[in-house]
Amino acid sequence: MNAQQKLLTAAIVAALALSACGEAGPLRLPVQGEVTLDGEPLEAGRIRFVPAASRGVEGYAAIIAGEYRLSDDAGLPPGDYRVEVEGQVELGFALDDDIAFANRPKKPLPPPSVPERYRRDTPLEATVVAGQPNEFHFPLTTKESR
Repeated sequence: MNAQQKLLTAAIVAALALSACGEAGPLRLPVQGEVTLDGEPLEAGRIRFVPAASRGVEGYAAIIAGEYRLSDDAGLPPGDYRVEVEGQVELGFALDDDIAFANRPKKPLPPPSVPERYRRDTPLEATVVAGQPNEFHFPLTTKESR
């Protein structure tokens, strides 16, 4: 199983775990969109929606070929969110393969494809609204804007 498949599998497992909680919980809305880096679709990664309020429901989705989707049951309640994006670093083996990691050439790991400013304390925001299509596009750049 390649890293993209593992990331997608983890997202599906998380969605199923959340849907099995038994309580109806808050209204959840589907969210989808695209993530590009310097004009090209982000090959693989993860997008995280963090509630702007100190409490609330977070949402995660795998980014595959620049696209992400949170379905109704794994979607987000209406509200304001800070958005974090992480790119997947390609190592040539699965991240959980300890033997391959230990036997890799002893050179530095490749740098993250997505700049730090989009990974934590990011300026990216989204507002999820009931009754509207919640489609968000995030054009990221590796160059600092002035």
